[in-house]
This record gives sequence, structure tokens and C-alpha cells, in this order.
Amino acid sequence: MNDPVTFSWIVMYSSIGLAYILYGLKRARRKATMAGIALCLIPHLISINWLLLVLGIALIALPMIWRD
Repeated sequence: MNDPVTFSWIVMYSSIGLAYILYGLKRARRKATMAGIALCLIPHLISINWLLLVLGIALIALPMIWRD
């Protein structure tokens, strides 16, 4: 967690996750809400930067690819 790169990923993914949560709750889209919750939690659980990058991109793209 002392790595500045990891901290920047946490801030970026958490802000995108919050936007997904708000969008999902407003539009009643469960997949976007779940992806937003995962985007907020995953950076705190994973400290490997390349894995965090891959999972973050996958979670960002998931609601766009897998629509309700």
C-alpha cells in the first residue's frame, strides 16, 4: 500500500466504482451496481499492480459488454 502506483489505482478504480454504483442504483441495473462494488473493493484486496490493472479493466468493461 506504500507504493504510489497502487494508491493511484485505488483512487481511480474507487471513483469509477462509485460512479457505477450511483448509475446502477439510479437506473436499477444490478450488474453495474455489482461491478461498482467490486471496483471499490478489489483494489484494497490485491496489491499486485499488473493483476489490479487487468481486473480493473475487466470490471470497467463488464457492464458495457454484458447488458441487462
